[in-house]
Amino acid sequence: MVLNMQTHTTFINKQETLNNIVSFLDNIQEKHNKFINSISYVYDYNLKELKLEETNTYHFYMDFLRDFRNTPFNNTLTKLLIGSIYNTEIVSGNSAEFVFSYFIELLKLRLIHRYDSTEDNSFEDLWMNKYKPIFEQSSNPITSKEQIYDNLSKLFINSTTKTNQDLIKAVYEAIVLAGLEGKIYIEPTYNKQSNYIVEMKNGYTFKSLEPFEFMLANKNKVWSKTQVKVLLVNGIIEEVAEIDHLLNKAYEYKQPLVMITLGYSEEVAATCKINNDNGSTDIQLLKIKSDALNINDINDVSVICGTTPVSALQGEIVSMIKWEDLPTIDRINISLKETNIENSKTQFAVISHIKNLLLKKQETIRNTPELNDDLTMMYDMRMKALSSNAVYVYLPDTSSNVELNSLKITADILLRLTKTLLQFGLVDINKVIQALQEDKDLYSRALVNTLTKIKKDKQWINYPLLSIALGFYTTTKNVDLIMNSSGFVITS
Repeated sequence: MVLNMQTHTTFINKQETLNNIVSFLDNIQEKHNKFINSISYVYDYNLKELKLEETNTYHFYMDFLRDFRNTPFNNTLTKLLIGSIYNTEIVSGNSAEFVFSYFIELLKLRLIHRYDSTEDNSFEDLWMNKYKPIFEQSSNPITSKEQIYDNLSKLFINSTTKTNQDLIKAVYEAIVLAGLEGKIYIEPTYNKQSNYIVEMKNGYTFKSLEPFEFMLANKNKVWSKTQVKVLLVNGIIEEVAEIDHLLNKAYEYKQPLVMITLGYSEEVAATCKINNDNGSTDIQLLKIKSDALNINDINDVSVICGTTPVSALQGEIVSMIKWEDLPTIDRINISLKETNIENSKTQFAVISHIKNLLLKKQETIRNTPELNDDLTMMYDMRMKALSSNAVYVYLPDTSSNVELNSLKITADILLRLTKTLLQFGLVDINKVIQALQEDKDLYSRALVNTLTKIKKDKQWINYPLLSIALGFYTTTKNVDLIMNSSGFVITS
């Protein structure tokens, strides 16, 4: 049965819009006040499990605001608030609380003074001539590692995971290794260790390419070779006869060979093992793990290796593949945990492939929002595997998934917060308040009220410059969009 989902478009005039805003503000403030300076168990719709969150983090606000999309108008308003939080937090960690508070404060003041004219002083003019210079004049750069450690400890106190100097040092070390624009990934424990591990990895890493343990002959169960031939098959190799000519060439040229397929018969695996043991060949068999999230890995590996998979659907058979046509990769490291491939010859093709995946991800999310979580996870995993020269931060072993999720949130926020402090430094809250406290402009009043509250509640005198500047700019633009409109067109 095909369901025909009808949509209804309604225009809400100015007065109805204002009435809805009043109701929205009353509701959101009442519920938010219950969470101030506390921690909360929140159900994560992506992980399908509970996580313990500080209620001043980006992750908390994303879950908290989900409940306010209960009407078409509230959904529109909440999207604008989420957009302000996301656009600031994604580049400057730990800024969500400031953006949320300033959004609510400015919306309240604009509502109270809704009949005041703002046409004589456009926000863009005020930003360039007043606010931007004030932020710049009130800023202080970070010039030493000790300053980073000290300010991170003050700005991000997380009681759920007991944020400590070890985590701060691990995050800082990862940024030093990767650079400010480098790729850094937060991973669960490496081997149930009790400390943080920071590791730089070259090449492309896949956990879905599984070797046969009995083929990894050395004590460490690791196979690492350079200038390796690769056979990629979108299917199963069942007969030794299919690859006999390749085995002979591997013996003749004494060149390592890796086969990557969907599976092998026992006969094929046993034959390759015997040839390896007697020194005739140096071959490894990798099987692509059968999993919905790994369904496209064979295509991604083919781009890295600079080839296309042999496929019966294309009328191809393995026995017809020539040794000379097999691509040669720079290096491959195979362990029971993961497979890492290095191949400098295809780096531009891989970059182009990542860009295409990103476009597909964005297009799919727009067209099928109900599948956002699963699709986003799939595309993110693929792009992560295709990221070469990345730094991995492995977290210590935890007693539960709740604790692990909380620790990952902490590391994620610290990562972005450290980057923004290194790049843009801090702003002196007192200087900003002093420069604007006599200003009657609504933007200034809302900003002063917000910073004064943060200073009182958190005992902070400094705040990341980018968090305040970008949060102030994007939030003001969105609140102006709401309050300067003659009404809203709502689709339900």
